[in-house]
Amino acid sequence: MEIENRKTIAKGAVWTFLSQIAIKFLSFIYLIVIARLFSQEDIGTFYLALSILGILYVVADLGLLQSLIRHVPYYYGKKQFDKLNMLVKFSYIFGGGMTLLFSVILFFFSGTIADVISQPDVTPVLQILAIWLFIKEVYDIGLGILLGRKRMKESQLLESSEPFLKLILTLIAFYIMGSKLDSLTIPYIVSFTLVAGISTYLAVKENRGWNKSIEQFNIQKYFLFGKNIISFGIVMTALGLFGTLLSYIDRVMLGVFMGQDAGAGIAIYTFAVGLASIITIFPTTIKVIFYPVVSELYGANKIDEMKKVLDSSLKWVIILTIPMFLVIAIFSGKLLGMIYGIEYEEGAFVLLMFSIGFTMSSLIGIQAKTLAAINRLDVNLKRVITASVVNIVLNLILIPNYGINGAAVASAVSLTLSAMLIMKDTNEILEYKVTAKIYKPIIAGVMSMAFLVLTKPYVFIGMEQIPGISIGISGEEIYATVFQKLFRLFIFGVLFVLASIIYFITLLLLKVFSSDDILILGAGLKKIKVPEEIICRINGILEAKWLRFP
Repeated sequence: MEIENRKTIAKGAVWTFLSQIAIKFLSFIYLIVIARLFSQEDIGTFYLALSILGILYVVADLGLLQSLIRHVPYYYGKKQFDKLNMLVKFSYIFGGGMTLLFSVILFFFSGTIADVISQPDVTPVLQILAIWLFIKEVYDIGLGILLGRKRMKESQLLESSEPFLKLILTLIAFYIMGSKLDSLTIPYIVSFTLVAGISTYLAVKENRGWNKSIEQFNIQKYFLFGKNIISFGIVMTALGLFGTLLSYIDRVMLGVFMGQDAGAGIAIYTFAVGLASIITIFPTTIKVIFYPVVSELYGANKIDEMKKVLDSSLKWVIILTIPMFLVIAIFSGKLLGMIYGIEYEEGAFVLLMFSIGFTMSSLIGIQAKTLAAINRLDVNLKRVITASVVNIVLNLILIPNYGINGAAVASAVSLTLSAMLIMKDTNEILEYKVTAKIYKPIIAGVMSMAFLVLTKPYVFIGMEQIPGISIGISGEEIYATVFQKLFRLFIFGVLFVLASIIYFITLLLLKVFSSDDILILGAGLKKIKVPEEIICRINGILEAKWLRFP
């Protein structure tokens, strides 16, 4: 039974991995396209508005979504189906109502918010995007129910649909309305509206399969139930708010301090952060399914098994994160310019800083979710508050003098600090000791890094041989640009594969993969219908008997 929970993570991780690859790829194409279709000023204004919305969204439902994701597997583990059904109804009524109210308030106070940050151009964008708060809540409630029940196939197909729809609708809007902000904002709203409808349908379908008891509506009972859910949610709101500040406050403060140059600066900054976020593909893959698994284990009081799941998941996060980090960090100097255009090359230092910050935050994602699962939100809250305060203070000091580079340093420092503190707390609370095998991937990473550093000059020489293509506003030129960027991405992909091979062989030499790891990976491969013969070959490679010397 113990190994089954780790198999569940592996099976769910397969769908999440495929989804994250699709999402990052579509987001990559989306950024390339809008970089060529729209001005830096319009892109910066759009993402400044989204940053403001992101901060407001965290507090709009008083943390109900975070409470939902935790309590669905928790109640299911305890077989309390009556509370599960109440939770679904309460989520749609309370969460939908609160975010709709926030949407209305934001619409009328958009001008005031824009005046506070001295960016009047953001007012109409905020007004158009205000309804997004309600639409996103409806979408996330359905998604949260699916994730809570570990329906990874459905939830990940749903998540990857939104960026696809956004890309297609943005291209359509551009050719109909031209290069203006409405061509960015309207497709964004419509894409979320479509997936919100699908999300609700799938959630209702899942809910119908639960064991239901016939009961009369009792407003007092719902009030007491909601009070308990929101009590947990309020703490999660505070935690989420400070966590969101780590993600968005830098862009808002850039808008305040950079004045007329804010639009272009925020665009460059956003593109650099977006590229660095590729590092989070593998950690997110594991973290998404990890949370409901450990919540259910905690509800069933299986603490020892929960620690084993933590240990196995953390090791896989470290193993899978290092290669991507090395490629982005070492080649950050020209990576942005080659992919998005030379005007975005100013974000090279931002890309480097966020590659470090995202790597550190990826390592604590699993441990932070464990603390949430065991209801030790107080610990997460203290650490995130500390990191957020440090981030804001450093932004106040660094942005006026160093602009986007100062904001990047502030974020990297705060993310690293948060990682170190949460690691320390998790080890103390759970009496959890990191095994020696977890450190071995770092040694393998050093070998891979040496290869990348030695080949770096030759890669750039090869890039220079790729013929340039004139960029304009016609469909053919934009289409050619996308393929040129994809070809450059392909070169980096080949380099990444070669570095990963060196990294992987070193892992085998260090005997990192245990019999449990091999068994778990096999379960994941079976989930995507990989033939048994191929799985056996992979198992033989991971066992590395062919590398053992007499």
